Amino acid sequence: MIIYSNSENTVALFNLLQAPHTCLNCMLKFSVDLLIQENIQLCVLHIAGEDNHVADALSHCQFNCAWKYNPSIFIDSFQPPHPVLGH
Repeated sequence: MIIYSNSENTVALFNLLQAPHTCLNCMLKFSVDLLIQENIQLCVLHIAGEDNHVADALSHCQFNCAWKYNPSIFIDSFQPPHPVLGH
C-alpha cells in the first residue's frame, strides 16, 4: 500500500517508526501490528500540498474542495480503535 501524504511528520513517523511524542507511539505500534497481522507492506511518501490537492483540502477540513477534485472520494469520520486510546 502506498500513501501519499502532504505531512512530512506523517512520512517521518512511518519511515523512522519513531514518534516524536509519546502519545503517538501507541497509535504507531497499533498500526504496525495491524500491518504485520494483515501482511501489508506500507510505503508513505511525501507530496507537497500544492501538488496533492485532495490531501491538502482534507488536512484543512475543506471537504467540499476535496470532493471537487475527486467526486468519487468517500469521506468519513475517524475514531481511533479502543486499544490505541488506552481502553
